[in-house]
Amino acid sequence: MGGDALPDDVRQVFLASFDASLATIAAAQRNNDALRVLAELHSLRGTLGVFRQCALAVRCAALEARIRSEGLVGLAGVDVASHLQEMPERGLTHA
Repeated sequence: MGGDALPDDVRQVFLASFDASLATIAAAQRNNDALRVLAELHSLRGTLGVFRQCALAVRCAALEARIRSEGLVGLAGVDVASHLQEMPERGLTHA
């Protein structure tokens, strides 16, 4: 089944989960909760990998690394959720 297009209901669940992750990240960043941002980025990165959203998974990894080394202050005002906003609808498949 690798590379097959997702059924619409699975796709919709994934997109809702993606939106929920972005909301969690945004709230955690507003609350200066680096550990929560890191946890959500890690979880999101794994999910994105399963659904072959490699570019977004790479963004998550880069943000994780930057936060681990410099903290949220090291993002210099980057809104993490907005940075990841590119919707993963096109080519949404599963491994």
